[in-house]
Amino acid sequence: MITILAACSKTKVDNTSSGAGNTGATGAVSEPGYGPSNTSFSAPAWKLPSGVEMDDSIHDYSYCWAFPPFTNVQPKDWKGVPVGFTFCMTIKNKNNNLPFIIHFPPELILASSSFKHQNVLIIELGDVELQPGESRTIVAQGFCINKGREIPQTFKDGTSDFLSYTFGPSNIPAALKEVTDIVESKHITMNDILKPDGTIDNTKIEKYVPIQTAIWEVTDGQGLTNETRNKLQHL
Repeated sequence: MITILAACSKTKVDNTSSGAGNTGATGAVSEPGYGPSNTSFSAPAWKLPSGVEMDDSIHDYSYCWAFPPFTNVQPKDWKGVPVGFTFCMTIKNKNNNLPFIIHFPPELILASSSFKHQNVLIIELGDVELQPGESRTIVAQGFCINKGREIPQTFKDGTSDFLSYTFGPSNIPAALKEVTDIVESKHITMNDILKPDGTIDNTKIEKYVPIQTAIWEVTDGQGLTNETRNKLQHL
C-alpha cells in the first residue's frame, strides 16, 4: 500500500515549504484539467496510431489487480517511472501481417471519467512492440495531478459502473514539464524499487516520494520550491 500512499496520499506528500523565496520561476499550472479545475483538458488528447486499438478502456489499480490478463503482468514488466498509482490497458495490432511499434510520448495524461477522481500523469511509458495481430497488456504507474480529488477507485461515483480512464494530452504545461524533465534525466525504472525476487520493496519507494510532492506543488500549489527541486535533482 505504500505505492498508493506515495502517489496520492495528501498526508504523505503535503508540501510544507512556503515563502516566495522558495518558489521556482516556472510558477504554477492554471490550465483546465489540472489541480482544482473541474473541467476537461483544453489541450488535445493523444491518440493511438492508426492500426492499433484499445481493448475496453484504461483502468486503475483495483481493476488491474482483480482481473486477468492484467494480473498476469509481473512488476518487473511494468512500464514508466514507478511509485505512482497503477493503471492497466490492453492494446491490439489490428494488422495480421506486419508488426508495429508504438512510440508513447514521454509525458502522457490519463483523464478520469469522473471529475471527482484524480487525473494522472504517466512519465516515460516508452515503446511497445506488437507482433502481427498481437494483443499486449500494459501496466504502468501514474502520478496524481488533482490534489483535492479522490484517489482512483473501482467504481464511478458510488455506482456499479467501473471508473475508467482515457488518453489525455501529451503536451503538458511548462511548470509541470520542468518536473518531468528532471525526473526523466534520472532514468528511474521498476528495477529501482524491486527486491531480488521481483517483488516491490516498500523501503525503496520512500526515496521517490518527492516526485509526487513536486507535481502537486505546481498543479495545486504556488510553484516548484527550491527545496523540492533540490530533492528531485538528488534522486
